[in-house]
Amino acid sequence: MDNWILKGVKNLANQPASVNITSPTQIKVKVSHLLLTEYDVMLYNGLTETAYPRILGRIAVGIVTEAGEKCYGIEKGTRVYLEPARACGECLPCKSGKAKECRGGILYLEPVVPWKEALRDYPKDILFVIYPSIRGGYNIQAVPCREDKNALRHPFPQSWCGASPQELQKLTGIKDITFCHKAGFLSVAETLEGAFSVARLVIHGD
Repeated sequence: MDNWILKGVKNLANQPASVNITSPTQIKVKVSHLLLTEYDVMLYNGLTETAYPRILGRIAVGIVTEAGEKCYGIEKGTRVYLEPARACGECLPCKSGKAKECRGGILYLEPVVPWKEALRDYPKDILFVIYPSIRGGYNIQAVPCREDKNALRHPFPQSWCGASPQELQKLTGIKDITFCHKAGFLSVAETLEGAFSVARLVIHGD
């Protein structure tokens, strides 16, 4: 398989990789899809410090190409979902010592692609999707629940819904926020950094 290696700010390189099984409890997976998180986007844009080089990506889907003898119930050809335990360290579960419940679930899409149906099949830790608005700025949209498309995994606070830009900026302390729909499913910020700040405030502030 290939790895996308981040060698510096906005400096990605494709590098072939070959990993051998060294334990009877390990499996080898050919990854077909990889989901980047908010943290990956921040690393790519140089918005947080890190050591280079590093491999991007958190959630992956792929096919098992080799399985150790003690991997019971998993065999070659099995389709698997992988989620390495990389926590944000900032949300309430992380600070409570429950890193496996990390809720740093923000997905950034550019260019914009259809995502609602796909995300209903992903784990519930993906709470908001950020993407460029056709009117300028960036939309922050809450992800619908799989069981009920009219319900949201994490709606915006009721006090934000329908508030004016001035009221929103006072409520949040974020100068870039300009809109929050009265139904609580969509907010807008002028900049990408502001959009991430809005989503993080909703996720981490409860």
